[in-house]
Amino acid sequence: MAVSGPQQTFDVKHEQKTETKPGKLMRLIIILLASLHLYACATPLETSDSGVVKPDYVIDRGQEHFVFSRTIPPVLRVPSGAIVEVHTKEASNELIRPGMTHEEYRAIEWPEEYGHPLAGPVYI
Repeated sequence: MAVSGPQQTFDVKHEQKTETKPGKLMRLIIILLASLHLYACATPLETSDSGVVKPDYVIDRGQEHFVFSRTIPPVLRVPSGAIVEVHTKEASNELIRPGMTHEEYRAIEWPEEYGHPLAGPVYI
């Protein structure tokens, strides 16, 4: 195909790109891996009748502590990928309650060595 402009004329050639065999193979591998990844992500988790995911393990209230330390033994040992449901207290350890007045809040006596409740630890 010839293209002409005000001062010059030149030919435009369409080059057909050919993909090498290693290139085709790599593209096929990438497509295969992407498909497997999407399939794995789309696999539904086991749910209850209400549609809520069923946990494999449960940590109930009363198992909390207030120190982040490696010396605390695990309350639970789970395999990688396990679903753990944790029942915890809210951050004030129930010193703050719904419906409290401003005066009640200001009157709270916070313990000196106080952190928020932590659940676990869980060993994976």
